[in-house]
Amino acid sequence: MPSKKDKPNYNSILNMSESSSTGIPTLRLKTISWIVVAGLIVWAVFWIFVQEPEHDEVEHWHAAWLMSQGQQPYVDFFEHHCPQLWNLLRLYYVFCGDSFGIILSSRFCFLVIFAFTILLFYRISRRWTSPQGALVASIGFPLFNLSLLQAHLYVRGDPLILFLLVFSLWLAVPIVEKKRWTKDGYPGMFLIFLSLGLAVGFSPRAGISVITLYVLLFIFSFKKLPVHRLLAMFFLGGIIIIVPTLLQALVYGFQPFFFWVYGFSTALYPSFSPLNNLIKILISASPLWLLVVVFLYQFIRKSDLRKQMGIWLIFTLAVVNFIGLWAGNRPFIQHFLMTIPFFGFLAGIGYDRFIEGIHKRVKLPKLNYAGLLLLGGLILVGVRSYRLWTGGGLESRSYWQERAAWILEQADEGDTFAAGTAYFQPLFLDDSFYYWFAGTYITPTMRQLQPDFKPYTFHDLQTASPAVLHDSFAETWWINRSSGYRSWLEENYKPTPYPRYWIRKE
Repeated sequence: MPSKKDKPNYNSILNMSESSSTGIPTLRLKTISWIVVAGLIVWAVFWIFVQEPEHDEVEHWHAAWLMSQGQQPYVDFFEHHCPQLWNLLRLYYVFCGDSFGIILSSRFCFLVIFAFTILLFYRISRRWTSPQGALVASIGFPLFNLSLLQAHLYVRGDPLILFLLVFSLWLAVPIVEKKRWTKDGYPGMFLIFLSLGLAVGFSPRAGISVITLYVLLFIFSFKKLPVHRLLAMFFLGGIIIIVPTLLQALVYGFQPFFFWVYGFSTALYPSFSPLNNLIKILISASPLWLLVVVFLYQFIRKSDLRKQMGIWLIFTLAVVNFIGLWAGNRPFIQHFLMTIPFFGFLAGIGYDRFIEGIHKRVKLPKLNYAGLLLLGGLILVGVRSYRLWTGGGLESRSYWQERAAWILEQADEGDTFAAGTAYFQPLFLDDSFYYWFAGTYITPTMRQLQPDFKPYTFHDLQTASPAVLHDSFAETWWINRSSGYRSWLEENYKPTPYPRYWIRKE
C-alpha cells in the first residue's frame, strides 16, 4: 500500500478540492454511493442463485470433477484450457464430495474476488481522482453493460486474471512513481512477477497484458536502479512469470499441454471479430466513453497528467489490450475484461476534469452526479436482468440443477453421457467421447492441425452406447442426418421428462 509520502495529492493534480469541484456534502456523497454499492451487491447475490450455469462454468466444474476422479486433461478427456483453475475447483470435491454445492460455492468465491478487484480499482484511482471519480472508474463499465458485468462473475479464468492484473497495478503504480528505488520495493516486485505468472497460468489470454506490464515496468525502472541490478531483477522476474505455465506443462505433459492450450486454442475455427461486442459496449456505456474522450483531450493538453507514470502505465495497458483484442480468434465478452476495465480508470479521471470544467462555466446544483450516473446504470442492470430472467430464453439455476440431479439418479455407476456442448453435462457423469465440445468447431480446427482427422460417426455412437444422450451430440456431429439414426434412437432409448434428453432402455 502506498505511503502518504508517495501518494500524490489529487487535489493539487486536479487543481480543485472535493467541495469546490463537486459541491457535494460528504454525507450525501456517501449515501448515494452506498445505495449503488449495496444495490450491486444485492443484484450479484440474486444473480448467483438465479442465473443459469454458463457453458464455460459447466465445462470447468466438470473438468475439475474428472480430475478429482483421477483423470488427466488432454489425455483422458478433451480440454484446451489450463488446469490451474480446475486444481482450485477440485478442492471442493476433495472436501465436500460430488455435490452441486460447487455451483453456489464457487460463484460466491468469484463474487468475493470481484469485490476485491473493484476495491483495488477504487484505491488505485484515488491517487488521481476524487471519491466520485474513483467510483466511476471502479464500477462504471460493469454497471452499464450487463454482459460485461456477468463476465466478472462467471466461474472461469478471466475474472481471476483481471484480479491479478489489477493487484499487480496496485503494487506497480507507487513503484513507478518513485524517483529512486529502495530495498522495500523488492518484495513488491516479487509479488508483481508472481501475480503476472499466475495470470498467464490461468490462460495464455493474459499474455498481452502481462508482457505489456513487464516491459513498461522495465522501462520505467531505468535510472532508479544500477543497470546490473535492474537486469538481474527482471531476468529473475521473467523466470518467475513463466514458472506456473512450465509447471503445468511438466505435470500434464509438454506435448499435449502446449498442443491443446496453445496450438489448438490459437487455431480454433471459425474466428470472428470483436466488433459486435465492442459496438454493444460503446452504445450501452456511451456516457463513460464520453468521459474517456474528456480524459484523452486533457491528457493531450495538460502536462500534469502526462507527468504521472502510473497514468502512463494504465493508459498504455488499456490501449495495447484494446489492440490485442484483434489478435485473438474468438474474442467473447469475457475477453474484454482485459481491456474495458482499464478504460474505466481513464473515465474516472475524465469525470473529475469534466465536472471541474463545467463548474468553471456554470453554477451547478449540489448533487452527486457520479452517484446519480451510476444509479442510472444500476437501474438499467435491474431492468435488463428482469427481462432476461423472465423472457423465457434462460433456464434458472435451480431448474438446471434439478434436471442434472434427476439424470444422475437414473444413471448407474460407471454410466456415460454424450452431448454436443458442456452446458448439457450433468457434471458427475463420465463422457462417452473424447470431444464433448461442439463438433462445428472441433472438425474444421482439427483438420487444420491434423488433415487426417475424422469426425464421430453414427457407428461410433452405436458402439459407445452412452447411458444418457442429448440431441445436441447428434446435431453437432451431423449424426442426425444418418439414415436409421432416428429409428435406432427410439428403439434403444426412451425420452425423459426433460426435452431432448434420452436414457438408454434396460
